[in-house]
Amino acid sequence: MLMYLPPPIDSEIASINAQQLAAHLDLLFTGCSGSVALRAFSEKGNDTAKPYLHWVACGNELHISVLRFCEQASSKGLACYVIPGTVAERGKAGATDIQQMQCVLVDIDDGDVESKRLFLCEHIGAPSLVVESGGVTEQGQKKLHLYWKLKEPASADHLRLLLSLRLMLAEKAGGDRHFSSAHQPIRLAGSIYRKHGAVKSVHITEQSAYEYELADLMSRALAMPWRDHPPPTALLTKPTINNVLTHRVREHGVDNWTRFEGISRVIGHWLRRWHEGQITQAQAEEEIHAYNAACLSPPWPEARVQTEIDRLRQKHCAEHGAPKQPTHHHVECFSARHSLQHPAPLPKDIISPRILTPGGLWLIAGPPKVGKSDFLLSLFSHAAAGLNFLCFGVSRPLRIFYAQAELERPYLQERYRHIAAHQAMAFTPGLDNLVMTSRFHFQLDESGVEAIAKAVNQHCGNQVDIIALDPFRNIYQAGLASGDVNAELVAFFRLRLEKLLALTNPQAGLVLVHHTNKITEKTLTEDPMAAISGGGAMLSYPSALTVMGKAKHDDHHGITCWFDLRYGAPMPTCSFIKKDGVWQQFDQHDIRLIRQQWGQRNDEEQSRRRYNILTFLYEEALCGRLYNAESLSDTLAGRMGLGAGKTIRALIRQYETQGYIRLISNEHAAQYDLPKTRSKYGYLCVEGMHHEKDERHYLPTHYRCARSGQVFALSDEEVHRWQYDAGGAA
Repeated sequence: MLMYLPPPIDSEIASINAQQLAAHLDLLFTGCSGSVALRAFSEKGNDTAKPYLHWVACGNELHISVLRFCEQASSKGLACYVIPGTVAERGKAGATDIQQMQCVLVDIDDGDVESKRLFLCEHIGAPSLVVESGGVTEQGQKKLHLYWKLKEPASADHLRLLLSLRLMLAEKAGGDRHFSSAHQPIRLAGSIYRKHGAVKSVHITEQSAYEYELADLMSRALAMPWRDHPPPTALLTKPTINNVLTHRVREHGVDNWTRFEGISRVIGHWLRRWHEGQITQAQAEEEIHAYNAACLSPPWPEARVQTEIDRLRQKHCAEHGAPKQPTHHHVECFSARHSLQHPAPLPKDIISPRILTPGGLWLIAGPPKVGKSDFLLSLFSHAAAGLNFLCFGVSRPLRIFYAQAELERPYLQERYRHIAAHQAMAFTPGLDNLVMTSRFHFQLDESGVEAIAKAVNQHCGNQVDIIALDPFRNIYQAGLASGDVNAELVAFFRLRLEKLLALTNPQAGLVLVHHTNKITEKTLTEDPMAAISGGGAMLSYPSALTVMGKAKHDDHHGITCWFDLRYGAPMPTCSFIKKDGVWQQFDQHDIRLIRQQWGQRNDEEQSRRRYNILTFLYEEALCGRLYNAESLSDTLAGRMGLGAGKTIRALIRQYETQGYIRLISNEHAAQYDLPKTRSKYGYLCVEGMHHEKDERHYLPTHYRCARSGQVFALSDEEVHRWQYDAGGAA
């Protein structure tokens, strides 16, 4: 049964009602542990007193300690509030600090208060406590706080359920939605209400011994209908900061958005910009006070706004560290005469000629599977060892960080092993200079940039020369600027890529791998840069552009590269093929334009003849039979489809020039118990040739020079190093 307590006598209002205060505290904190967070606020119309917070431990002394707090705050003209939940430690009163709550509450502060109270009693049950807060609605009804006490305190997941229940009740019955936040304070019963000079008592009107199960209350709330009708989705959605900055907010929450919410969002917005170094502290405070004067109706007192600014600034710095210094822009100017008389020294290229310069961005674009990553890894492996790669030059070994978001670690390492297998000795000096990442699954937002920068500094120090990002579409963060795609791209380049350099090495170069649009081969040839996917900023911002396309070159994988350099002279189109695991440059004039199928079959025939001749020499040597050029021509004439002896003799001469066949002089042949031949050049020798029985290896002594056609002796180092070249021998 409900007990109705009479309101206090007006002449006695100025004192704290200790009995009602104790009843309220018992309802809120019986069974809870931890500390109670109390707040003393200034009232509207009495803004001279400074607000403060106070913490009291739960226990036998709770009533007395809270009574002293209320008496002290009331003597200063401050209102007494409490967070209806306990915190784990003193000095903490944020939403995440609340540990336990003992009751569910609804604040009815507008509209038909009595109708809303009856609606909640009908669908939820009789409240355990009803408090008149002292305020009055526009309809002249007294504002109420309704409490339903739980049988046991709610914590952890049950606490989150309780908060969602508070929001549901407020939305369905028309209460204050702010109590969806755990740290939202409420007036203490027995304290004094002093808004606009009206002195009233915050007093209990109804009290009962009812206690409820949280799950039971939640099931009733879910079944409870909306008192009027569900509000539009837009009212339940958090407004954007642009809407907050440009719309007026009136008191009493008549705009479905309170002045407190508005000023808090605006303070947070400008303090974040100040903390990031985009504006000064004075500019941030000026914007906040301007919003208060222009958009809040009526405005908050200036002192209260400044107090809130100081509080949130201290909290933000405690959570995120010291603020960054604002950037001061500077424009460097010089006359034409000065540039002629005192020219600035040109910085050394990171990759020449002017392809990647200090602080520059090299954009490499191509269709999927064209070989961008494979080509880049080969380039980086050479650059890390200080070696030139095709038409790309480096002046020293470079430290390279390759951040890729496509391949998992096992597959990336497999690909690199295939690349390094053919040039392991050349790459060895630079293996520690090239650092690669496994696939990562985040965009380059603020935290993403910091994560990459941390990894770069950890593995390369501040001496990194190249940071490569592959691919662009996996790391791009949209929405950094309002407007078209070009504004967003420029914002990403400046706020993310330039910041990445600033956090690592501003003199390093960036390599960005991107995809191209699907266009015809004719269009690609006529205007290759038009194939780059994205807006015009993709063409204007990078310091160098390279577009890759597939090249037709017999059986080998090939690419054609078109270049556009901001700082260097025009670079001709280049074509490259990957032959025997190694990238090579070839001239466009080497590509057959007509009778390509016939040419391919002719190449296959030439390869077959070479294979048969070299294999015959190798297998005969296993039995100890070696040949000179004349005897081999006579032996193979008319066999294996090789043609006549004269044809075979020409082929032998060709293979000698290309390095497939070398020579063993007559003087050296005696070491293998071979008779002296009629040929002055001695016996023919191929790589790996040896006698099967005694395991003797036949080593060459001479080779034929591709340029002069003369026969020269091999040095001791060249004897064991075989190199095949269509243009010459080893």
